[in-house]
Amino acid sequence: MCDRQSLRSAMRALFEPNYERSEPFPGAAVMPTTQRGRRRLWELEEKLLCPVVGSCLDLAELKRVARKADFRGHRFDAYRLHVEVVSLAGTRNVVSERIQTLLERKYALWVERFKSASSDAEVLRLWGEHLNRGEVAGAMWAALTHPAASAETRHRVYADVHMLSHQIGAGQAADLRRMAGLERRPCRGEAASQRDGAATRRSFERKTSPDRHPGSRVPVLARGRTRYGGAARPPGRVRIR
Repeated sequence: MCDRQSLRSAMRALFEPNYERSEPFPGAAVMPTTQRGRRRLWELEEKLLCPVVGSCLDLAELKRVARKADFRGHRFDAYRLHVEVVSLAGTRNVVSERIQTLLERKYALWVERFKSASSDAEVLRLWGEHLNRGEVAGAMWAALTHPAASAETRHRVYADVHMLSHQIGAGQAADLRRMAGLERRPCRGEAASQRDGAATRRSFERKTSPDRHPGSRVPVLARGRTRYGGAARPPGRVRIR
């Protein structure tokens, strides 16, 4: 269990972009931030590791990294594998280095696009443009590791991705409800169609019954006979009385 001080520190790191923990996380090596060039995975703030791992790597890639690094996470389910990789991404080790190489290769195109940004404002502008186009993962990696990106900009990227995940989750839930409704609807429609068809047949039979309109001279079919009082006459001239 986390003590109260650690919990307060974690909450401040979540909501205050300029806040830095005064104490290292258990088992984490303190790595100096690279002042020149782009940031590496283990140099990012701890709160950024979860969205980076979760959005920039798919499950197959996580399993591949786990098998090559031979750590216990490869025997876990998807969530526990994610947690294990996130816990290892905060320090420089064989896993975080493999992930760093994978992300650099996978998102080289977006990293190249963000090279044109020479200021924090330009990084934020490029991030907004890519976010509006739905290009989240590559743009997030390029923006978070950009040397000109400030703590405020990194926090903005984090906040945008966090809220986007909620919207996606709500949309998927709505889609599932809609699909379930569509799957049930044909059954209800078929039953209703059968009921309507039976009611229509009964109504037709009542209306065309010979006992309903005695004396009527409207020709109505009823079991091969007509309302003229005899068998159906062959086509031809009909004598009207």
